Amino acid sequence: MTLHSTEDLITKAYSGYLGAWYSVTSRWPIGLNIFDRDWDLCIILDACRVDALRSVQEAYGFLDGIETVTSIGSTSAEWMAHTFVDRHADALPTTAIVSANAFTEWVLLDGNPPSDFGTGPLVSHENWSTVADPSFAHCELHYGAATKTYHDSRGITEKAITVGRTIDPDRLIVHYSRPHAPYTSDGGTDDLARYESDPFEYLKDGGDLRRVWEAYVNNLTTVLDYVDRLLSNYDAPRTVITADHGEGFGELGHYGHAAGYLHPMVKRVPWAETTAVDDRGYQPDVMLSGETATSVESRLADLGYRD
Repeated sequence: MTLHSTEDLITKAYSGYLGAWYSVTSRWPIGLNIFDRDWDLCIILDACRVDALRSVQEAYGFLDGIETVTSIGSTSAEWMAHTFVDRHADALPTTAIVSANAFTEWVLLDGNPPSDFGTGPLVSHENWSTVADPSFAHCELHYGAATKTYHDSRGITEKAITVGRTIDPDRLIVHYSRPHAPYTSDGGTDDLARYESDPFEYLKDGGDLRRVWEAYVNNLTTVLDYVDRLLSNYDAPRTVITADHGEGFGELGHYGHAAGYLHPMVKRVPWAETTAVDDRGYQPDVMLSGETATSVESRLADLGYRD
């Protein structure tokens, strides 16, 4: 059997598995829905592992106590499709969302199930209960051409602060793109090393795990510095910091995060409770638009997803 035919067989087997997986989990998802808990501000750190967050918690006073919960998805698309569902539709008109994740548009605003992107042809009978055309109090998308970088943690933070002070929703979800790859300190993409721009292929080729892990944690601490700013410029007595999914760094032979995957490093995510108080120490100068400035397909491709 040739390498090409072996890859085709693996792809078909995975597609068949996903068809069965989505047929079941679109009806009965596995994991915690954030709306099943009480919060005023929910901060999502994309692809944040529990052990990574715990490794830096001493440097951040707001991370006093990190619980482990099971995510409702192993990709951002799954997480969104299973989070914003009909049984929580009544909560959405009083919930605002500020997101750097392009799947917010793909899944929630455009109404695509997660199986329609990057998984190949599927034979399944999905019955997603994702809310169609959700009526958020406000939806602010911030990525791609609008940011000119992969990760604009500052821009997301400023827009979240502005939403709080101008709209004052009952609940606010802030979905940062970090610590998801690429691993870049300033958000730009010029002169990135391969372990920063394409870390999992680098590891599969025998790259240095310590170097990749350090870059990943640096990506995490960069966003946590902005989370710290948000927490001191937003009023939310019940604030939680969690993740949509985790990340694999070679454990059990797995790298990154795959759809329909039960790998513990991917499905286990942190849940830290804290308090946010607006001391008016920071005055962002941003406008709210509720729009995105680039195609969702382009943004997802930038982050390593392929249709």
